[in-house]
Amino acid sequence: MFNKEFLKTLTVMYVEDDTSIRESLGAILQKVFKKVILCIDGQDGVEQFTSFTKTQGGEIDVIVSDINMPKKNGLEMLAQIRELDNDIPAIFTTAHGEANFLMEAIKLNVSYYALKPINTPLLLENIQKFCLSKHQQKLILKKEKELSAYIDIIDNVATIIKIDTGGIFIDVNDQFCEVSSYEKEEILGQNITNITHPGILASTYKEMYKTISSGQNWEGLYKCIDKNKDFFYLRLSAIPNFDDSSNEMKGCVFVGFIATEDEQEKRDTMQKVRQNIIDQKKKETQLNNRIKILEAKQNRPAPQPSVDISFIQGTLEKCKIKNVKLLNQIKHYEKGIATLEHRLSTIAEAEISKRHDLMERNKTLQKEKSTLQESLISTKNQLNKYEKKKKR
Repeated sequence: MFNKEFLKTLTVMYVEDDTSIRESLGAILQKVFKKVILCIDGQDGVEQFTSFTKTQGGEIDVIVSDINMPKKNGLEMLAQIRELDNDIPAIFTTAHGEANFLMEAIKLNVSYYALKPINTPLLLENIQKFCLSKHQQKLILKKEKELSAYIDIIDNVATIIKIDTGGIFIDVNDQFCEVSSYEKEEILGQNITNITHPGILASTYKEMYKTISSGQNWEGLYKCIDKNKDFFYLRLSAIPNFDDSSNEMKGCVFVGFIATEDEQEKRDTMQKVRQNIIDQKKKETQLNNRIKILEAKQNRPAPQPSVDISFIQGTLEKCKIKNVKLLNQIKHYEKGIATLEHRLSTIAEAEISKRHDLMERNKTLQKEKSTLQESLISTKNQLNKYEKKKKR
């Protein structure tokens, strides 16, 4: 089944020295793909590839090329292109079996070997397959970068803990060290039970461990004890951590936010707002004291406000108004922080799920690639037998 929308996003470079073949197949390819770059021989292929990718900043998704050509054959052309791009899929076409080219083609990581006359649907099917494989690999890299960016964001506002399958700490971030009063070197190697408050319900711990061991995410309030034996709460999201190669769980990552039994602790932004309120209250107290001193100097029971006192009283009123605004800001930040924490947790969970799916897809494509490589080797053996039989 052809994915017409996907094929319309691809740029193909087609290299063929036979004018009639190049024009006829090129016309078909131009109807299917976004752009088709036609080249008359291997030297032209190297020059056009370099110009399009380096000078013009474009991207070629796949190369379809004849092998026997003047100036530069297909293998010589691909060897030069591999110095610029080692991953681009390459498909060779030839009018007859050329066993002496097969080993070199395998070394150059040729994706497919098609005999002329070309079976166009089969050619398009293989182009789609190899380009999808490369596209999936790009998506995995992109998602890994996005996930890394999300983790960096979370790292600045949340506690992050990594443990192995035995519950041993293998990494913690600065936020956790600040909350727990432990130095990083002190906590690494310890078991998570060492920071678990004795008062935590056994069922909570068992539920968390069971959920994580099954490969699922766990969320909940976790009561901890710090280095000074004081307790604190973390609103935790536990995400299983899988090995990229074996896909076996090797531990989990805890993303947590400081919380009380009833609500989450306010973040740094809200603490700054509170500090502003404290500063304003100090300023208000100083102004009140100054008013009293000035009133005492006037030595009358009910003095009329002097210019100085009026100014101070006006400033005091402004401070009070500012305090009210700051208190409103706290409420606004509380809602914003709660929303952000939920969003970050949802994003992290979704991205890890996508990454897992992409890894599975990539493994499948790698297996297909391996099968095709084995098919090439099998084809070579058959061609060798044919050549030997022909000589006899």
